Amino acid sequence: MTAFKFAFFAGLIGLITTAASANTIYTYTGATYTGCYNSYAPCTGKELTGYIDTTLTGAQTQNLYEFFNPYIASFSFSDGYGLTLDNTNSSPFFQIVTDGAGDITQWTIELGGVNSYIDIYSQGSYQTIVQSSVGAAYVAEGGAFQRTQVPEPSTLSLFGAALLSFAGVALYRRRKQSGADLAA
Repeated sequence: MTAFKFAFFAGLIGLITTAASANTIYTYTGATYTGCYNSYAPCTGKELTGYIDTTLTGAQTQNLYEFFNPYIASFSFSDGYGLTLDNTNSSPFFQIVTDGAGDITQWTIELGGVNSYIDIYSQGSYQTIVQSSVGAAYVAEGGAFQRTQVPEPSTLSLFGAALLSFAGVALYRRRKQSGADLAA
């Protein structure tokens, strides 16, 4: 009977722990560019896209202010023309505010790379992308973040262990019941 109790409680702890840990990924999609200045590339049909991967969940992500925030695991933004700034090639500044559910409500993101930068502001949903290496500047109004919870590998293994524990308990009960039926 002690093996049954151990398996039951191990499975229960695994399920409880699974719900508590996950990364939050915010995916950004901007509006189609509405203007460009001194551009060598066509300025239509493109948009700014990107993501921010945070190690916090829900309302914990409120007020991520800092140049190098330890809670931002990775990020990447692309202008649609070939400029991509991420955590390997830019100096970032993030000012992100979320609501109680963890959705981003206000943001200021400034990414500086070599001869280029990307700025995204929530005030009026205005974004400016300047790419001095090709002499282009793009302006677009509108854009939004979409929040996604992503389980960590350790969370998935805990969940799998919990499922195996419950399967073991079910198998134990079935064998015990069939043994009782044979004895009768």
